[in-house]
Amino acid sequence: MIRVLIVDDSPTLRHLIRTVLETDPEIRVAGEAKNGVEAVSLCAKLTPDIVTMDLDMPAMDGFEAIGHIMAETPRPILVLTGTVSVQDREVQSRAQGAGALLVMSKPRGLPGDDPLADRLIVQVKTMAGVKVIRRRARRLAAGAGSAETLAPSAA
Repeated sequence: MIRVLIVDDSPTLRHLIRTVLETDPEIRVAGEAKNGVEAVSLCAKLTPDIVTMDLDMPAMDGFEAIGHIMAETPRPILVLTGTVSVQDREVQSRAQGAGALLVMSKPRGLPGDDPLADRLIVQVKTMAGVKVIRRRARRLAAGAGSAETLAPSAA
């Protein structure tokens, strides 16, 4: 059984993602978080096999949450975005630099009717078994981009 933590500030989208994932008998939603702060806490408490992560959230955004999760309780993270084009290289680079494995669009419907929903199930099942390493936060030099980025630790 693959245990998933869903992280999204929208209750409607959390419900849709849960509904999509639970159509597969091999997937169980272990919990839901409405922001990055809750996501970091629930990762430590629930130890899910994989996390689906929104990027644009209050309290702590997805980029920062990915960094904390990868530094504290590393696990595969699949970024689901509805506001940014998945072709946006900057977003993909930041998310993957922080430790996410993949950035894809959020589903809009149910499996069988929405190819994104079908792809979400396949990606969750595929990436749940990926072994990830602990990462630690490292500050960038002033003017080199965002204020904080993450880099792999020497572990």
